[in-house]
Amino acid sequence: MPLPLAGVVAGIAGSTVVRYTVGTTLVYLSGKQIWYQVDKGAQDEIEDFENSILEAGGTIIEGVSSEVLDIIRGLGGAIIDGLDNAYDEVRLKLRGREPDVIAGIVVAALSVGTVLFLYYSIKAKALGPALKVK
Repeated sequence: MPLPLAGVVAGIAGSTVVRYTVGTTLVYLSGKQIWYQVDKGAQDEIEDFENSILEAGGTIIEGVSSEVLDIIRGLGGAIIDGLDNAYDEVRLKLRGREPDVIAGIVVAALSVGTVLFLYYSIKAKALGPALKVK
């Protein structure tokens, strides 16, 4: 049997309360104890409870549910699998043309280096008189 609202608020007054969403239920925890559970559709009851906690000097924070953690865990594996598959595809497409690939990378690097050198040289000459201190 759940505690009446006044008993719950007295038990967690001044504490930090973590609100978790589990399916269609809101669960309020403080410390290691579940203090209150309510259906997400009961907006008036949720509002009354949260206002009572805030009036008693408590703080309510939103917790991360296990569904979010499962998504984050799955995302890491998916990224690794995607990178591995991309590497395999690139390797298959370039197999047998290694000298061409190396030459292309060298040409691209030299081109980028040349463009950067020219850009900064022109920038320094254009701003040169403005940067001199008399």
